[in-house]
Amino acid sequence: MRTTLALTLIIVVIPAHAAGSFSAGYGYTDYSRGYGNKKISYAEMNQKLEKGALVLNAASGKRVYSNESYSGTRARGTLYYNWNPTLSTRSGLSWSTHSPVFVRREVFNDFNFKLIKRTVFTVGGRHASYYGDNRVNSWSAGGALYLGAAIATYRYTHYASSDAGNSYSHLLSLRVKDSAGQGYTQLWLGSGTARYAYDWRPDSQSGKMHSVSLKRFQPLTKDIALTLVAGRQWYNTPLRDYQGTFVEGGMIFQW
Repeated sequence: MRTTLALTLIIVVIPAHAAGSFSAGYGYTDYSRGYGNKKISYAEMNQKLEKGALVLNAASGKRVYSNESYSGTRARGTLYYNWNPTLSTRSGLSWSTHSPVFVRREVFNDFNFKLIKRTVFTVGGRHASYYGDNRVNSWSAGGALYLGAAIATYRYTHYASSDAGNSYSHLLSLRVKDSAGQGYTQLWLGSGTARYAYDWRPDSQSGKMHSVSLKRFQPLTKDIALTLVAGRQWYNTPLRDYQGTFVEGGMIFQW
């Protein structure tokens, strides 16, 4: 109900003639070793601007762990802006209800520099507050390389947490566009030691995480497309090792 209301407000404030898209989807994660599951539903509006884009997202979720169950909702806004041919930014913030399903508060900003042909360098910062009053500051650096129909990206992130110390993560992505049409396939590979980036659990422990996910963007018509994402995470902690298997499906309407 809250997500539906938020989406109604989003639709009202965006002009009907504005170029953009609307998408909605559902994701489910199942965890091994008795760690339960997580369900997330979302809807998103993307409005193109003269020099960028505004993305508004509303989501609701539920996390079941053993005999415990938590529900939460989240609202997030992201602004993409092209300042000049060399510099562009991605700025955003999010807010969620007091539960461990989503990050409670989040503010972030990325600076993208086009200094070399077919290459974009990125540096960014983020402040986040999690359930249990754990606060995390992070900085990241990476880049993207455009190779015809393929885009390869890499990002390194360093985290400083108020209750878990310092940690890091690596994220590598490869996106390949179809030879015809707007469809594409994208692969992500991740690795790191960021405890709070793991799925929340009452007995969360420091350790390592590895992940892989694959996305397919499949146009059905000029204005409608389907998305499907599947992935797995491997969690290695002092308490025990376990896995999370994830699948998400969505539909996009463009105008």
